[in-house]
Parts: sequence; C-alpha cells; structure tokens
Amino acid sequence: MNSLTKENTRLGFIGIGNMGSRMAKRLLDHGYQVIAYNRSREAAEALVKYGATVADSMAELASEADVILSSLTNDDAVKSVYTDPKGVFAHLRRGSAIIEMSTVLPATSRELYDLSREAGVKFLDSPVSGSTPSAEEGTLTLFCGGDEELFQAAQPIFSSIARQYFYLGGSGSGTAMKLGLQCSVCDSAHEQRFWFSSRNRGCREGTNAGNCGSVSNECSGIQRE
Repeated sequence: MNSLTKENTRLGFIGIGNMGSRMAKRLLDHGYQVIAYNRSREAAEALVKYGATVADSMAELASEADVILSSLTNDDAVKSVYTDPKGVFAHLRRGSAIIEMSTVLPATSRELYDLSREAGVKFLDSPVSGSTPSAEEGTLTLFCGGDEELFQAAQPIFSSIARQYFYLGGSGSGTAMKLGLQCSVCDSAHEQRFWFSSRNRGCREGTNAGNCGSVSNECSGIQRE
C-alpha cells in the first residue's frame, strides 16, 4: 500500500465537532484535500475558508474520498454513519480505507473491521487521546488496531494531527487501549489501582500484551480528554 501523502490522497472527514474540526483543519494546513461532512452543515462549512469542500451527504463523501476519517460521539453514532442504507459502506469505493477515531467499544471496532473486509476496504480503529488544545496543536496520541499495512501507509496523516501513534495489534486493540487508559491521570491511590485494572482489561480485550507496558510508560502523562 502506497504512503497516503497529500499529493495522492483525498480525505473525507465525518464529524466536525470540537475534536474533529481541529483535526480536519490541521490536515488542511498540511496540504491535504479534505471533504467534510457533519450532520449540522454549518460546522463543516466553517472549514471552507481553510480549503475544505463540504459534502451534501455521506454518500457523496464516501464515493469521492480515498481515505475516510471519522470522529463521532458514541457507538450508536458510529454504527449509524457506517451501516445505515445511506451511510458509508453503501457508497464507498473498493480499495479505499477507513480510519475511525471515535472512542467506542472494541466490539464495535471489530464489527466495522469485518464489514470493511467484506466491502474490500482497509480499516483501522484509531481513537485519540488528548484535549481540544492538543488537537489544535497536533499533539494528540493515537492508539491503532486493525490493518497494519494501513497504519504504516497512514504515517503522513497521523504526523499531521498527532505527536504519538501506536500500532497495538488486531482490530479493537486501539479502542481497548484507549478505554484502558481513560484514567491515566490519577490523583489518588484508589484511582491508581483503578487505572492498572483498566489497563489490564484493555490487554485482555485483545491488545498485544507486549505493547501494554511500553504504551502506558510512553503515555503516563497524557491528559484526560
């Protein structure tokens, strides 16, 4: 799989909220073509002055983008965007790719991965950790699971929006690690014990066990979203 550079890749971005708008702007600032879609069109139109185009529908975005990124509020929103009759899977092109950055359950990530394989596209769950200032500054951390070839090809995209990005293993590994590190900023012994319990649960969810310790060491200072 070729490197997904600004010269050869048109991005579609679904979910132009507090985090999504800032990540999309950074991608535009780094020279990527970005097609934006948001249920509230005004949020997507705010990116036009930075060079984005606005899709009238998810179908339009999915049919035109080489790589689809999404940053959505919850599992139901993610499933709706991808699996509804007018959603992404009904209209994307074989050979394209999906980078799903929402914080959802590992089971949701694995479901979308399986549907992606059936559709002939590559898929990564890549939830983000960091605050809105981190998104604005491009210092987020990404936890990635799924297609390793896509992870390697997407390095130029990741470096535009994040300071650190980890490949953790099979589908659901990224979302499992993100959920396990939700309490990485701890103020008490009780919270510290909860964090270790959560981290271990993330490993049991399918994250490569050898990566758990190294990622948690690297990310010990990550801010809570």
